[in-house]
Amino acid sequence: MTTPTSREISGANLVAIHDPSECLRWLLEKGADAPIGFSSPTVWAVVQCGDTLAWGQYGQAQWRWTSELDSEVRAPAIANLFEARVFSREREALIWRRDDGKFAGRTVTDATISDALLAPIDEEWLFEGKVSGSQGDLFVSRKLLGGNVSVTPQGRGVCIRHYVEADLNTGLLHIALSRFLELLR
Repeated sequence: MTTPTSREISGANLVAIHDPSECLRWLLEKGADAPIGFSSPTVWAVVQCGDTLAWGQYGQAQWRWTSELDSEVRAPAIANLFEARVFSREREALIWRRDDGKFAGRTVTDATISDALLAPIDEEWLFEGKVSGSQGDLFVSRKLLGGNVSVTPQGRGVCIRHYVEADLNTGLLHIALSRFLELLR
């Protein structure tokens, strides 16, 4: 089976990342250049590293990670990375580890909407827990129910954009794709 190089969903352009190593290098190595068209001054990432999530912020040509502030959060590395979402308002890159251990990826950018009924839907996902301490100027500690602590970006949560498609046989709409859009302040 071949992987398509691009696909269009109403309101979204999907493009396969054929060689995600450049994006991984940017995430994991200091000084690597941004590879995939991120032009925003601020880019965020959420990375599943083993059994923890590490949040990162890219600005002034470097990444800052929650793992630098909380020893319970694993630092992103090739050995422990399962999935990474790198996002700005303009685009999202998703990199994931396949069953064979290799990485695959895709980018999503907004496209012209062909039908107002199929316009993307933005949804706010709020961070759980009560802010219990500052972790510098970017991150905060949040005390969760049960006593666990989570380190997240400052702010209320993250905005997710859902792209919808219509099933031509039934006429029903469904979410075909979702991407992280921006942090909620």
